[in-house]
Amino acid sequence: IIFGHAMRHYFKFPMFKTNIDIASYVRDRPALYSFFRGFYGHPFNVSLLVLPIAFFIELELLGSILLCFFVCSLPFYLREEVFTSWKSIKDFPFVREQHTGAYMALAVITIYSARRHLAQVFRSAFWPEKSELDDRGEAWSYRVSVAVLCFGVLFLSFWTQYVGVGFWAGFVYFTFILLCGLSTARIRTECGTPWSYLTPYTPLIIFTAFGGTYVFGIGMLVIMIVSGGFLCSASYLMCAPTQVEMLQLSKLLNVRPRCVSRGLILGALGGLVMGGALMLSIGYSKGAMNVEGYGFAAGQSWQIRIVTRDVARHDQLAQRAKDEKAEMAEGRRKKAKAKDAKKPPGHYVQPGPAWALGGSFIVTILLFVAKTLWVGFPLHPVGYILANTYFINMVWGSLFTALLIKFVALRAGGVMFVRKVMTPFFVGVFLGTISSYLFWDALALVINAFGYMDTYHVNHVF
Repeated sequence: IIFGHAMRHYFKFPMFKTNIDIASYVRDRPALYSFFRGFYGHPFNVSLLVLPIAFFIELELLGSILLCFFVCSLPFYLREEVFTSWKSIKDFPFVREQHTGAYMALAVITIYSARRHLAQVFRSAFWPEKSELDDRGEAWSYRVSVAVLCFGVLFLSFWTQYVGVGFWAGFVYFTFILLCGLSTARIRTECGTPWSYLTPYTPLIIFTAFGGTYVFGIGMLVIMIVSGGFLCSASYLMCAPTQVEMLQLSKLLNVRPRCVSRGLILGALGGLVMGGALMLSIGYSKGAMNVEGYGFAAGQSWQIRIVTRDVARHDQLAQRAKDEKAEMAEGRRKKAKAKDAKKPPGHYVQPGPAWALGGSFIVTILLFVAKTLWVGFPLHPVGYILANTYFINMVWGSLFTALLIKFVALRAGGVMFVRKVMTPFFVGVFLGTISSYLFWDALALVINAFGYMDTYHVNHVF
Protein backbone atom coordinates (compact mmCIF):
# COMPACT_ATOMS: atom_id res chain seq x y z
CA ILE A 1 0.00 0.00 0.00
CA ILE A 2 2.78 2.42 0.94
CA PHE A 3 4.69 1.58 -2.25
CA GLY A 4 1.54 2.13 -4.31
CA HIS A 5 0.96 5.56 -2.81
CA ALA A 6 4.59 6.49 -3.49
CA MET A 7 4.25 5.44 -7.12
CA ARG A 8 1.09 7.50 -7.43
CA HIS A 9 2.92 10.54 -6.04
CA TYR A 10 5.99 10.27 -8.28
CA PHE A 11 4.59 8.66 -11.44
CA LYS A 12 0.81 9.28 -11.19
CA PHE A 13 0.06 5.55 -10.97
CA PRO A 14 -3.60 4.77 -10.13
CA MET A 15 -4.19 3.66 -6.54
CA PHE A 16 -7.30 2.51 -4.71
CA LYS A 17 -8.56 4.70 -1.88
CA THR A 18 -9.03 3.34 1.63
CA ASN A 19 -10.03 6.66 3.19
CA ILE A 20 -13.85 6.75 3.38
CA ASP A 21 -15.67 9.91 4.43
CA ILE A 22 -18.86 8.36 5.78
CA ALA A 23 -20.37 11.73 6.68
CA SER A 24 -20.32 12.83 3.03
CA TYR A 25 -22.84 10.11 2.15
CA VAL A 26 -25.45 11.40 4.60
CA ARG A 27 -25.16 15.15 4.09
CA ASP A 28 -28.90 15.34 3.42
CA ARG A 29 -29.59 13.85 6.88
CA PRO A 30 -28.37 16.48 9.39
CA ALA A 31 -28.69 14.17 12.41
CA LEU A 32 -26.68 11.31 10.88
CA TYR A 33 -24.22 13.77 9.39
CA SER A 34 -23.58 15.28 12.83
CA PHE A 35 -23.23 11.81 14.37
CA PHE A 36 -20.61 10.56 11.90
CA ARG A 37 -18.80 13.86 11.71
CA GLY A 38 -18.59 14.20 15.50
CA PHE A 39 -16.57 17.08 16.85
CA TYR A 40 -13.57 16.71 14.54
CA GLY A 41 -14.81 15.02 11.41
CA HIS A 42 -12.15 12.45 10.56
CA PRO A 43 -13.38 9.79 8.12
CA PHE A 44 -13.01 6.04 8.37
CA ASN A 45 -9.40 5.16 7.56
CA VAL A 46 -6.85 2.46 8.26
CA SER A 47 -3.30 3.17 9.42
CA LEU A 48 -0.71 0.45 8.86
CA LEU A 49 1.17 1.89 11.84
CA VAL A 50 -1.80 1.87 14.24
CA LEU A 51 -3.53 -1.32 13.06
CA PRO A 52 -0.83 -3.73 14.36
CA ILE A 53 -0.69 -1.95 17.72
CA ALA A 54 -4.49 -2.01 18.00
CA PHE A 55 -4.47 -5.76 17.32
CA PHE A 56 -2.45 -6.33 20.51
CA ILE A 57 -4.97 -4.45 22.69
CA GLU A 58 -7.23 -6.78 24.67
CA LEU A 59 -10.43 -7.51 22.75
CA GLU A 60 -12.66 -6.42 25.64
CA LEU A 61 -10.89 -3.09 26.08
CA LEU A 62 -10.81 -2.52 22.32
CA GLY A 63 -14.57 -3.03 22.17
CA SER A 64 -15.08 -0.74 25.17
CA ILE A 65 -13.10 2.07 23.52
CA LEU A 66 -15.21 1.87 20.36
CA LEU A 67 -18.49 1.49 22.28
CA CYS A 68 -17.72 4.58 24.38
CA PHE A 69 -16.75 6.45 21.21
CA PHE A 70 -20.12 5.76 19.57
CA VAL A 71 -22.03 6.49 22.80
CA CYS A 72 -20.22 9.82 23.23
CA SER A 73 -21.10 10.71 19.63
CA LEU A 74 -24.84 10.33 20.34
CA PRO A 75 -25.26 13.90 21.70
CA PHE A 76 -24.36 15.21 18.23
CA TYR A 77 -27.24 13.14 16.81
CA LEU A 78 -29.69 14.01 19.61
CA ARG A 79 -28.89 17.71 19.24
CA GLU A 80 -30.10 17.64 15.64
CA GLU A 81 -32.95 15.12 15.86
CA VAL A 82 -34.47 15.09 19.36
CA PHE A 83 -33.36 17.96 21.61
CA THR A 84 -33.02 20.79 19.12
CA SER A 85 -32.80 23.36 21.91
CA TRP A 86 -29.28 22.06 22.60
CA LYS A 87 -28.13 23.86 19.44
CA SER A 88 -28.29 27.15 21.31
CA ILE A 89 -25.74 25.94 23.90
CA LYS A 90 -22.33 27.10 22.75
CA ASP A 91 -19.72 24.32 22.35
CA PHE A 92 -22.20 21.59 23.35
CA PRO A 93 -21.54 18.71 24.16
CA PHE A 94 -18.25 20.12 25.55
CA VAL A 95 -16.06 17.33 24.22
CA ARG A 96 -12.72 18.79 25.32
CA GLU A 97 -14.07 19.55 28.78
CA GLN A 98 -15.35 15.98 29.13
CA HIS A 99 -11.94 14.65 28.17
CA THR A 100 -10.06 16.92 30.58
CA GLY A 101 -12.36 16.15 33.52
CA ALA A 102 -12.11 12.42 32.89
CA TYR A 103 -8.33 12.73 32.66
CA MET A 104 -8.20 14.27 36.13
CA ALA A 105 -10.42 11.51 37.48
CA LEU A 106 -8.08 8.85 36.11
CA ALA A 107 -5.16 10.52 37.89
CA VAL A 108 -7.09 10.29 41.17
CA ILE A 109 -7.89 6.63 40.41
CA THR A 110 -4.21 5.95 39.70
CA ILE A 111 -3.10 7.51 42.97
CA TYR A 112 -5.81 5.62 44.87
CA SER A 113 -4.88 2.30 43.28
CA ALA A 114 -1.19 2.81 44.07
CA ARG A 115 -1.71 4.30 47.53
CA ARG A 116 -0.03 1.42 49.40
CA HIS A 117 2.95 1.37 47.06
CA LEU A 118 3.31 5.15 47.28
CA ALA A 119 3.20 4.95 51.06
CA GLN A 120 6.03 2.40 50.94
CA VAL A 121 7.99 4.64 48.56
CA PHE A 122 7.78 7.65 50.90
CA ARG A 123 8.56 5.42 53.87
CA SER A 124 11.62 4.10 52.00
CA ALA A 125 12.68 7.66 51.15
CA PHE A 126 12.57 8.96 54.72
CA TRP A 127 12.67 5.85 56.93
CA PRO A 128 14.34 3.11 54.84
CA GLU A 129 14.67 0.78 57.82
CA LYS A 130 10.85 0.65 58.12
CA SER A 131 10.17 0.01 54.42
CA GLU A 132 9.67 -3.32 52.69
CA LEU A 133 10.77 -1.97 49.29
CA ASP A 134 14.25 -2.27 47.83
CA ASP A 135 15.21 0.50 45.39
CA ARG A 136 18.60 -0.90 44.36
CA GLY A 137 17.16 -2.04 41.04
CA GLU A 138 15.51 1.30 40.25
CA ALA A 139 16.89 4.05 38.03
CA TRP A 140 17.06 6.41 41.00
CA SER A 141 16.76 5.75 44.70
CA TYR A 142 13.36 6.62 46.14
CA ARG A 143 14.91 9.36 48.26
CA VAL A 144 16.46 11.03 45.20
CA SER A 145 13.23 10.62 43.21
CA VAL A 146 11.09 12.28 45.89
CA ALA A 147 13.66 15.06 46.32
CA VAL A 148 13.82 15.75 42.57
CA LEU A 149 10.02 15.75 42.32
CA CYS A 150 9.62 18.25 45.15
CA PHE A 151 12.51 20.40 43.92
CA GLY A 152 11.16 20.47 40.36
CA VAL A 153 7.65 21.56 41.37
CA LEU A 154 8.95 24.16 43.83
CA PHE A 155 11.52 25.50 41.36
CA LEU A 156 8.89 25.97 38.67
CA SER A 157 6.48 27.53 41.18
CA PHE A 158 9.11 30.03 42.34
CA TRP A 159 9.93 30.74 38.69
CA THR A 160 6.28 31.63 38.00
CA GLN A 161 6.44 33.89 41.06
CA TYR A 162 9.57 35.54 39.64
CA VAL A 163 7.97 36.24 36.25
CA GLY A 164 4.90 37.74 37.90
CA VAL A 165 2.38 34.92 37.51
CA GLY A 166 2.29 33.97 41.18
CA PHE A 167 3.57 31.06 43.25
CA TRP A 168 0.25 29.32 43.86
CA ALA A 169 -0.94 29.75 40.28
CA GLY A 170 2.25 28.08 39.08
CA PHE A 171 1.97 25.37 41.73
CA VAL A 172 -1.59 24.53 40.64
CA TYR A 173 -0.63 24.45 36.97
CA PHE A 174 2.40 22.19 37.39
CA THR A 175 0.45 19.90 39.72
CA PHE A 176 -2.13 19.65 36.95
CA ILE A 177 0.62 18.73 34.48
CA LEU A 178 1.87 16.05 36.89
CA LEU A 179 -1.63 14.58 37.19
CA CYS A 180 -1.94 14.51 33.39
CA GLY A 181 1.35 12.60 33.24
CA LEU A 182 0.02 10.01 35.70
CA SER A 183 -3.15 9.55 33.65
CA THR A 184 -1.20 9.19 30.42
CA ALA A 185 1.07 6.56 31.94
CA ARG A 186 -2.00 4.68 33.21
CA ILE A 187 -3.65 4.73 29.77
CA ARG A 188 -0.48 3.52 28.08
CA THR A 189 -0.21 0.74 30.65
CA GLU A 190 -3.81 -0.36 30.14
CA CYS A 191 -3.78 -0.61 26.36
CA GLY A 192 -0.49 0.61 24.88
CA THR A 193 -2.32 3.42 23.12
CA PRO A 194 -0.39 4.72 20.10
CA TRP A 195 -0.26 8.36 19.01
CA SER A 196 0.12 11.49 21.10
CA TYR A 197 -3.29 13.11 20.74
CA LEU A 198 -4.77 11.18 23.67
CA THR A 199 -3.70 13.89 26.15
CA PRO A 200 -5.72 17.08 26.85
CA TYR A 201 -5.16 19.14 23.72
CA THR A 202 -6.06 22.50 25.28
CA PRO A 203 -5.47 22.03 29.01
CA LEU A 204 -6.11 25.68 29.76
CA ILE A 205 -9.89 25.13 29.40
CA ILE A 206 -10.05 23.70 32.93
CA PHE A 207 -8.73 27.03 34.23
CA THR A 208 -10.89 29.25 32.02
CA ALA A 209 -13.94 27.29 33.21
CA PHE A 210 -13.19 27.90 36.89
CA GLY A 211 -12.27 31.56 37.03
CA GLY A 212 -9.98 32.15 34.07
CA THR A 213 -7.97 35.34 34.04
CA TYR A 214 -9.92 36.73 37.00
CA VAL A 215 -8.68 33.96 39.34
CA PHE A 216 -5.40 32.80 37.78
CA GLY A 217 -4.27 35.88 35.87
CA ILE A 218 -3.41 36.38 32.22
CA GLY A 219 0.24 35.46 32.80
CA MET A 220 -0.57 31.89 33.74
CA LEU A 221 -2.67 31.36 30.62
CA VAL A 222 0.15 32.76 28.47
CA ILE A 223 2.59 30.28 30.05
CA MET A 224 0.13 27.47 29.31
CA ILE A 225 -0.10 28.51 25.67
CA VAL A 226 3.69 28.57 25.35
CA SER A 227 4.37 25.30 27.21
CA GLY A 228 1.38 23.40 25.88
CA GLY A 229 1.45 24.81 22.40
CA PHE A 230 4.47 26.43 20.82
CA LEU A 231 7.18 24.44 22.65
CA CYS A 232 5.62 21.00 22.25
CA SER A 233 2.12 21.11 20.83
CA ALA A 234 -0.18 18.22 21.79
CA SER A 235 2.56 15.83 22.86
CA TYR A 236 4.44 17.48 25.74
CA LEU A 237 2.42 15.40 28.22
CA MET A 238 3.85 12.24 26.61
CA CYS A 239 7.45 12.95 27.63
CA ALA A 240 7.34 11.58 31.20
CA PRO A 241 5.27 8.43 30.37
CA THR A 242 7.63 7.61 27.50
CA GLN A 243 10.63 7.81 29.82
CA VAL A 244 8.92 5.53 32.34
CA GLU A 245 8.23 3.02 29.55
CA MET A 246 11.89 3.07 28.58
CA LEU A 247 12.87 2.27 32.17
CA GLN A 248 10.43 -0.64 32.26
CA LEU A 249 11.77 -1.87 28.91
CA SER A 250 15.27 -1.85 30.36
CA LYS A 251 14.10 -4.23 33.08
CA LEU A 252 12.57 -6.60 30.54
CA LEU A 253 15.78 -6.61 28.48
CA ASN A 254 18.06 -6.89 31.55
CA VAL A 255 19.65 -3.49 31.00
CA ARG A 256 20.72 -1.57 34.09
CA PRO A 257 17.97 1.04 34.70
CA ARG A 258 20.47 3.59 35.96
CA CYS A 259 22.36 3.43 32.65
CA VAL A 260 19.10 3.97 30.79
CA SER A 261 18.30 6.86 33.13
CA ARG A 262 21.56 8.59 32.29
CA GLY A 263 20.91 8.05 28.60
CA LEU A 264 17.41 9.52 28.90
CA ILE A 265 18.78 12.60 30.67
CA LEU A 266 21.41 13.12 27.97
CA GLY A 267 18.78 12.59 25.29
CA ALA A 268 16.44 15.11 26.91
CA LEU A 269 19.19 17.72 27.19
CA GLY A 270 20.37 17.05 23.64
CA GLY A 271 16.84 17.22 22.30
CA LEU A 272 16.17 20.45 24.16
CA VAL A 273 19.32 22.16 22.88
CA MET A 274 19.69 20.68 19.39
CA GLY A 275 16.01 20.18 18.62
CA GLY A 276 15.03 23.55 20.02
CA ALA A 277 17.79 25.35 18.16
CA LEU A 278 16.91 23.52 14.92
CA MET A 279 13.20 24.27 15.12
CA LEU A 280 13.78 27.91 16.01
CA SER A 281 16.32 28.25 13.19
CA ILE A 282 13.89 26.78 10.66
CA GLY A 283 11.01 28.81 12.07
CA TYR A 284 12.86 32.11 11.82
CA SER A 285 14.51 31.44 8.46
CA LYS A 286 11.43 30.21 6.57
CA GLY A 287 8.73 31.65 8.77
CA ALA A 288 7.14 29.12 11.11
CA MET A 289 3.67 29.61 9.62
CA ASN A 290 5.06 28.57 6.22
CA VAL A 291 6.54 25.25 7.38
CA GLU A 292 4.28 22.30 6.61
CA GLY A 293 3.12 20.56 9.76
CA TYR A 294 4.49 23.30 12.02
CA GLY A 295 2.36 26.31 11.26
CA PHE A 296 -0.51 25.22 13.51
CA ALA A 297 1.88 24.93 16.46
CA ALA A 298 3.48 28.29 15.77
CA GLY A 299 0.17 30.10 15.40
CA GLN A 300 -1.74 28.68 18.39
CA SER A 301 -4.75 30.66 17.19
CA TRP A 302 -7.29 28.28 18.74
CA GLN A 303 -5.78 28.69 22.22
CA ILE A 304 -5.37 32.43 21.83
CA ARG A 305 -9.06 32.68 20.88
CA ILE A 306 -10.00 30.90 24.12
CA VAL A 307 -7.96 33.34 26.20
CA THR A 308 -9.20 36.37 24.25
CA ARG A 309 -12.81 35.29 24.75
CA ASP A 310 -12.16 34.72 28.45
CA VAL A 311 -10.58 38.15 28.90
CA ALA A 312 -13.49 39.83 27.10
CA ARG A 313 -16.00 37.97 29.27
CA HIS A 314 -14.30 38.97 32.50
CA ASP A 315 -14.00 42.58 31.36
CA GLN A 316 -17.74 42.52 30.73
CA LEU A 317 -18.42 41.02 34.16
CA ALA A 318 -16.15 43.55 35.85
CA GLN A 319 -17.97 46.39 34.11
CA ARG A 320 -21.30 44.93 35.17
CA ALA A 321 -20.17 44.71 38.81
CA LYS A 322 -19.06 48.33 38.62
CA ASP A 323 -22.40 49.42 37.14
CA GLU A 324 -24.39 47.48 39.75
CA LYS A 325 -22.39 49.07 42.54
CA ALA A 326 -23.15 52.51 41.13
CA GLU A 327 -26.85 51.70 40.72
CA MET A 328 -27.11 50.41 44.28
CA ALA A 329 -25.39 53.52 45.56
CA GLU A 330 -27.97 55.63 43.76
CA GLY A 331 -30.85 53.57 45.15
CA ARG A 332 -31.92 52.06 41.81
CA ARG A 333 -31.95 48.40 42.86
CA LYS A 334 -35.23 47.59 41.08
CA LYS A 335 -33.97 48.84 37.75
CA ALA A 336 -30.82 46.76 38.15
CA LYS A 337 -32.92 43.62 38.71
CA ALA A 338 -35.03 44.35 35.64
CA LYS A 339 -31.91 44.39 33.48
CA ASP A 340 -30.55 41.07 34.80
CA ALA A 341 -32.06 39.06 31.95
CA LYS A 342 -30.04 41.02 29.41
CA LYS A 343 -26.74 40.77 31.27
CA PRO A 344 -24.17 37.97 31.40
CA PRO A 345 -24.01 35.60 34.44
CA GLY A 346 -22.92 37.31 37.63
CA HIS A 347 -20.08 34.93 38.44
CA TYR A 348 -16.70 33.98 37.04
CA VAL A 349 -17.40 30.28 36.58
CA GLN A 350 -18.62 29.20 33.14
CA PRO A 351 -21.61 26.92 33.88
CA GLY A 352 -21.54 24.72 30.77
CA PRO A 353 -17.83 23.84 30.75
CA ALA A 354 -17.77 23.55 34.55
CA TRP A 355 -20.66 21.07 34.57
CA ALA A 356 -19.00 19.08 31.76
CA LEU A 357 -15.69 18.94 33.66
CA GLY A 358 -17.35 17.91 36.92
CA GLY A 359 -19.77 15.48 35.28
CA SER A 360 -17.06 13.67 33.32
CA PHE A 361 -14.98 13.43 36.51
CA ILE A 362 -17.88 11.74 38.32
CA VAL A 363 -18.73 9.47 35.36
CA THR A 364 -15.13 8.21 35.20
CA ILE A 365 -15.11 7.45 38.93
CA LEU A 366 -18.43 5.59 38.61
CA LEU A 367 -17.14 3.57 35.66
CA PHE A 368 -14.08 2.61 37.70
CA VAL A 369 -16.29 1.50 40.62
CA ALA A 370 -18.57 -0.46 38.28
CA LYS A 371 -15.64 -2.14 36.53
CA THR A 372 -14.12 -3.02 39.91
CA LEU A 373 -17.33 -4.56 41.26
CA TRP A 374 -18.49 -6.25 38.03
CA VAL A 375 -15.64 -7.58 35.90
CA GLY A 376 -17.93 -8.14 32.91
CA PHE A 377 -19.13 -4.53 32.85
CA PRO A 378 -18.79 -3.46 29.18
CA LEU A 379 -17.65 0.15 29.69
CA HIS A 380 -14.09 0.88 30.79
CA PRO A 381 -12.89 4.23 32.24
CA VAL A 382 -10.07 4.34 29.70
CA GLY A 383 -12.61 3.82 26.91
CA TYR A 384 -14.60 6.84 28.07
CA ILE A 385 -11.48 9.00 28.30
CA LEU A 386 -10.31 8.10 24.80
CA ALA A 387 -13.81 8.55 23.38
CA ASN A 388 -13.51 12.35 23.56
CA THR A 389 -10.06 12.85 22.06
CA TYR A 390 -8.59 13.89 18.74
CA PHE A 391 -6.83 10.54 18.94
CA ILE A 392 -10.01 8.46 18.53
CA ASN A 393 -11.16 10.46 15.51
CA MET A 394 -7.86 9.70 13.78
CA VAL A 395 -7.65 5.98 14.55
CA TRP A 396 -11.17 4.65 15.11
CA GLY A 397 -11.16 3.02 11.67
CA SER A 398 -7.95 1.15 12.53
CA LEU A 399 -9.34 0.14 15.93
CA PHE A 400 -12.58 -1.10 14.38
CA THR A 401 -10.70 -3.08 11.73
CA ALA A 402 -8.43 -4.63 14.37
CA LEU A 403 -11.48 -5.55 16.45
CA LEU A 404 -13.10 -7.39 13.53
CA ILE A 405 -9.88 -9.20 12.57
CA LYS A 406 -9.17 -10.32 16.13
CA PHE A 407 -12.76 -11.41 16.79
CA VAL A 408 -12.92 -13.49 13.59
CA ALA A 409 -9.46 -14.97 14.23
CA LEU A 410 -10.40 -16.04 17.76
CA ARG A 411 -13.69 -17.52 16.62
CA ALA A 412 -12.28 -19.31 13.60
CA GLY A 413 -8.83 -20.41 14.75
CA GLY A 414 -8.77 -19.98 18.51
CA VAL A 415 -6.12 -18.58 20.81
CA MET A 416 -3.26 -20.64 19.36
CA PHE A 417 -4.00 -19.41 15.83
CA VAL A 418 -3.84 -15.81 17.04
CA ARG A 419 -0.63 -16.46 18.97
CA LYS A 420 1.26 -18.43 16.31
CA VAL A 421 -0.06 -16.92 13.06
CA MET A 422 -1.69 -13.52 13.56
CA THR A 423 0.78 -12.16 16.11
CA PRO A 424 3.89 -12.71 13.91
CA PHE A 425 1.96 -11.36 10.93
CA PHE A 426 1.11 -8.05 12.61
CA VAL A 427 4.61 -7.75 14.04
CA GLY A 428 5.79 -7.99 10.43
CA VAL A 429 3.26 -5.37 9.32
CA PHE A 430 4.51 -2.97 12.00
CA LEU A 431 8.19 -3.53 11.18
CA GLY A 432 7.47 -3.27 7.46
CA THR A 433 5.71 0.05 7.97
CA ILE A 434 8.62 1.44 9.98
CA SER A 435 11.03 0.23 7.29
CA SER A 436 8.94 1.96 4.63
CA TYR A 437 9.06 5.18 6.62
CA LEU A 438 12.85 5.01 6.79
CA PHE A 439 13.25 4.08 3.10
CA TRP A 440 11.00 6.77 1.62
CA ASP A 441 12.24 9.46 4.01
CA ALA A 442 15.86 8.62 3.13
CA LEU A 443 14.97 8.75 -0.57
CA ALA A 444 13.25 12.11 -0.04
CA LEU A 445 16.37 13.52 1.64
CA VAL A 446 18.55 12.36 -1.25
CA ILE A 447 16.20 13.89 -3.82
CA ASN A 448 16.02 17.12 -1.79
CA ALA A 449 19.80 17.33 -1.96
CA PHE A 450 19.50 17.59 -5.75
CA GLY A 451 16.96 20.41 -5.53
CA TYR A 452 13.71 18.47 -6.07
CA MET A 453 11.49 19.44 -3.12
CA ASP A 454 8.16 17.81 -4.05
CA THR A 455 8.95 14.49 -2.37
CA TYR A 456 6.76 11.74 -0.95
CA HIS A 457 6.42 11.26 2.79
CA VAL A 458 4.63 8.25 4.22
CA ASN A 459 1.15 9.10 5.44
CA HIS A 460 -0.09 7.89 8.82
CA VAL A 461 -3.45 6.91 7.31
CA PHE A 462 -4.55 5.73 3.88
